[in-house]
Amino acid sequence: MPLTNNPSFKFALKSPSGKEPPNIAAMGCKQQFDAGFWATDYIDHRRFPIVDEERGLVLALTTYQAHGTKQCAEGRWVGTVCPAADAPPVTLDLAELFRIKDGKIHEMESVWTVLPYRTEPGW
Repeated sequence: MPLTNNPSFKFALKSPSGKEPPNIAAMGCKQQFDAGFWATDYIDHRRFPIVDEERGLVLALTTYQAHGTKQCAEGRWVGTVCPAADAPPVTLDLAELFRIKDGKIHEMESVWTVLPYRTEPGW
């Protein structure tokens, strides 16, 4: 499921002000980061076990702490956005494959498992 540049997908969001939250998934990756949407999350336990420079591929293994710093994001130009439901913090155990082209991330595939918050990766 594409989470960027995908206007047909909608993150389940609400705004405490009652305003309709923007369609974050319709934004590109840089727009989402510039908006501050991901400021509630952080990544730790990074590993890059495969870097194939010839093919421009990088495999990353990480743990992603969703809502690890706070529940709602204070968007720089989109206003405050929160999960539509009372979503507790969780840990995502991630395996992500990045394709690098001209020194930039061109595309990415991700597989994850949802775990209790602050679960250690086991490596």
